[in-house]
Amino acid sequence: MLTPGEIDYLNKIPKDKKVKVYPFDPKATEVAEETANSIHKIHPDLEIKHMGASALKISGQNDIDIYALSNSKHFDKYLPRLVKLFGEPLHKHKTFVEWKFKKSGFDIEFYLTEPPKEHIKIFELLKNNPDLLKEYENLKASMNGKSFKEYQEKKYEFYHRILDTKIKAILFDMVGVLIFKKVGYIVKTKEEINAENIERLFNHLDDQKLISDIKIKLNLSDSERENACRFIPEKYERFEKLWTFLPKLKEKYKLAVINNGNSVALRYWKEKFDFNIFDLFINSAVEGIKKPNPKIFLLACKKLNVEPNECLFMDDSSENIESAKNLGMKTIWWNKEEDKLSLMSKFEKNVN
Repeated sequence: MLTPGEIDYLNKIPKDKKVKVYPFDPKATEVAEETANSIHKIHPDLEIKHMGASALKISGQNDIDIYALSNSKHFDKYLPRLVKLFGEPLHKHKTFVEWKFKKSGFDIEFYLTEPPKEHIKIFELLKNNPDLLKEYENLKASMNGKSFKEYQEKKYEFYHRILDTKIKAILFDMVGVLIFKKVGYIVKTKEEINAENIERLFNHLDDQKLISDIKIKLNLSDSERENACRFIPEKYERFEKLWTFLPKLKEKYKLAVINNGNSVALRYWKEKFDFNIFDLFINSAVEGIKKPNPKIFLLACKKLNVEPNECLFMDDSSENIESAKNLGMKTIWWNKEEDKLSLMSKFEKNVN
């Protein structure tokens, strides 16, 4: 979830501003060192940091970010010589002073600043994790030529994901994440046809309303309904790669299922798919709350004794994902258009 300051900055970005991403140029390292040395020569007590894409040696916007770290109460001590070196600053703020200028074909952004702890942490995470670094570079490359606002928003979301509070619980949607319809499944028997028709009525949260509809709309007796419900889970199968990963996850995280569905077939789902490894199974009909209502996510957090920002939630519904994200949960949208194995890889990166 973006901070108010980030949202405010995004809203100030001109709509027509585009992103231009350039391959890493080794010359940037030389220019950064020359700039840092020129600062160190006049103020040897300043700690100088070269950060950003050029320091990570990945593609970027052909710019170089240099930081001189100081307590803000000492800014006046350093400013006169820095102004003499770089000219008047572009901005002066309480916690930083900013210069922008060109050098040897590169855009230089230099900051006299209090230590930007979050920036430094992000930089160190990327520098020390090749997989994260590659993901970040791919993100940049994918935004080439697109809106600068969208580019900046994607970067903010990426930063929050790698910085956020440690995950304590993983919340799974059932159908579309843990369980998928069997490929090539064909309805054959009368009971299977009845099961298909009952599933189409599953939007009702109230069991009695569903049972009434089954009798009136489908003209099924209680015994026919019960026989059909046994077949509802039969056309589904586990996503085995994910299920075989669950015991390992169980060692580190609390695990929960949040399922939208009526409870008339719930016991048959539990008979076919053993959910005992999960600490919690929430059924919307039983609780009287349905995703994307945020109350169902908060209920799960309460039962698991965790905060929303300590949860990772996965669902194939973008609407449910947005609801969880607005609570501060980390999320992975299991987009039906994406390959399951690539989604699994994304999931593994988040939990490892």
